[in-house]
Amino acid sequence: MACLKGEAVMNTLFFSFENLHLSKLGIALRHNERERQDEINRCPHIDPDRTHLNYRLFGNGNTEELLRLVQGRISDYELNTGKKMRHDAIPCLEVLFSWPSTKEIGLAESFFVDCLEWAKTQCHPAVAISAVVHHDESSPHMHVIFLCVTRDQLLASRIKGYKAKFKQRQDDFFATV
Repeated sequence: MACLKGEAVMNTLFFSFENLHLSKLGIALRHNERERQDEINRCPHIDPDRTHLNYRLFGNGNTEELLRLVQGRISDYELNTGKKMRHDAIPCLEVLFSWPSTKEIGLAESFFVDCLEWAKTQCHPAVAISAVVHHDESSPHMHVIFLCVTRDQLLASRIKGYKAKFKQRQDDFFATV
């Protein structure tokens, strides 16, 4: 995700699913790991003095290694299916969970662990490759990136679904988490 905007959005508990095209994957991973100093300086809502509070719940934090993993999975898919992945295909999904800034931060830690476990069940058989919690913006939030390419399937649209699936998922999220 690029710079998040809007106090109204960041002051509510929510989750969202975003498509990550291959061209945007590196940008998202670098953003989540706060690798780009120019982005930290350019986005006024990122507080550089609080970046040290961010942490990784899952993944190794090595953007280049994760990009190679995704490329390898795409190569396996192309080899096993005998077809090239379309340029507009979606190899990854990013799930964003937000915790209201008005709530106690201590509770957010277990909330994000629960969110990650919930997301893993919702996105199965896609696999989580990264989960990073940010405390350097107005509201704590977590980015989880899922690899949605198997040896012979592209799963992103099926996993993300449409309005009816989102409503069902939303009900399940609030009941479960």
